[in-house]
Amino acid sequence: MVQIKKITSKHGPEHGIQKQIISFLREREWFVRATHGNQYQSGFPDLFAAKRRYGMRWIEIKYGEQYKFTDAQLDTFPKFSAAGVGIWILTSEREYMSLFSSPNWASYLPVCRVHTRNRKKIAKEKVEKRIAGSGPERDIQTAIINALELDGWFVLETYGSLYQSGFPDLYACKRGHGQRWIEVKNPQGYKFTPEQLETFPRMDCEGVPIWILTSDNLAPIHGPPNWRTYLK
Repeated sequence: MVQIKKITSKHGPEHGIQKQIISFLREREWFVRATHGNQYQSGFPDLFAAKRRYGMRWIEIKYGEQYKFTDAQLDTFPKFSAAGVGIWILTSEREYMSLFSSPNWASYLPVCRVHTRNRKKIAKEKVEKRIAGSGPERDIQTAIINALELDGWFVLETYGSLYQSGFPDLYACKRGHGQRWIEVKNPQGYKFTPEQLETFPRMDCEGVPIWILTSDNLAPIHGPPNWRTYLK
């Protein structure tokens, strides 16, 4: 008889806090999804939350004073701020009301144990992320990212994984223009995943617009959200 090894968790205390905060927010009818870094995706805050009455929130979970920011976050968080997008630090669900005050992530910098890394290595990793995958849709997505960045947008790719699915392909933000969730589709043939068909309406319901782009023509993101017109 083959003995199946018990799956052990490598999660630390921050994971427990994150679960509590997710439950707390969902009990109050927030849409909330965790982001999970992988070899292609890094730099996002831990949670994206939205509620039509209050708007969107990016939330980073930290455990007491025993925390640090990753190198990718030290690279991306200032870019979120420069684009006018706030990030809130929570260390427990008891700090819920801080989501209604000014973004506070920068106030945690003086006490965090910052570790640095060669910036050329970070830039190299960004290039590696963008060439992950292949095919026509991948080429369209790369062209869209290049067009957005040329136009001054800060862009991150979401990359679904075993633990995360349903988000649109791209998150972009730019000061004076706000935030954009963008799904990339090949005009020659496309479909939505079951996770997207569940998540997109929920995001839309909470006032989080989603745009479909099929080329590097950025005109659609300056108009009303168009994802519903692509439903078959």
